Amino acid sequence: GHRVPNTYSYNVLDFSAISVKNPGEFVLVNQSVKFEVVGISDATKHLEVNTTHSRIPVTVELQYADDSAIVAFAVTKVGEYITNVKFRGNHIAGSPFTIKACDPEKCQVVGLPMNTLYVGEKSSLSVKHSEAGPGCLELSTEEKDILEYSIKSSRPGTSQIELIPKVVGSANVELTWVGHTIPSTPFPVNVANPLAVVVTCTTLADQKKLKTDQPAVFVIDATEAGRADLDVTVAGPLSTYTGINVISDNSGGYTASFTPTQVGRHVVTVLWGGKPAKDTPLKVDVKKAVDADKIS
Repeated sequence: GHRVPNTYSYNVLDFSAISVKNPGEFVLVNQSVKFEVVGISDATKHLEVNTTHSRIPVTVELQYADDSAIVAFAVTKVGEYITNVKFRGNHIAGSPFTIKACDPEKCQVVGLPMNTLYVGEKSSLSVKHSEAGPGCLELSTEEKDILEYSIKSSRPGTSQIELIPKVVGSANVELTWVGHTIPSTPFPVNVANPLAVVVTCTTLADQKKLKTDQPAVFVIDATEAGRADLDVTVAGPLSTYTGINVISDNSGGYTASFTPTQVGRHVVTVLWGGKPAKDTPLKVDVKKAVDADKIS
């Protein structure tokens, strides 16, 4: 019951309940980062907080509440911000942690594809993101049955995207960096299929050869070919014809006609979106029509 000489009393502080609450991993540049430290008591309101970017100290604001603390600092550059939260020299739960700052606006799309792609023909573009900071490039489209795609790194700071059209239709393609849309996207893609265009010459169904000064009629069925511009040209043995008459039925069907004036082999070219239609160009022969009045 007697006090022993030279004895002391100590207050033991338990800081095991103090922890960093979900600071997040990515943040956009030019924003303020805020996170909460929970489990603080009056006796433990003596936190040591420091943040560095590329080993350079960043100014940190620390405000205490009843049982927590709010820590904030400004993110002005892309890169990694490493934060240490300590109590009496010891890391609390969740410390240290890294917040990655990125800037999707620094992503640059190079080689944006033409509005019209063609079934079975791959199209490539690239995205430069060396100045965008940490993150990853992602592509999204709701029309997954129309387009397939792949993303791979072609060299440091650049990703290569390959679009693979599967069927005709329209799609919107969006590119994101850490979930944020990058400039020049989303962009529309129209997929056409020239090989689905069928061309027949109805005049040849009635005779083996076309005749001069008599209309030659071609029926073009593009109902399954998607949206694209139609171009029909006819080259005779002496010159190319002008004024080919093309009529649309507004449902994907067309009628093209011209009146031959040259004798010999003619080449009929049908392009759908600048690509040859199935089994074209057509080669047809034209012979001189016989004037029945001159036959004795």
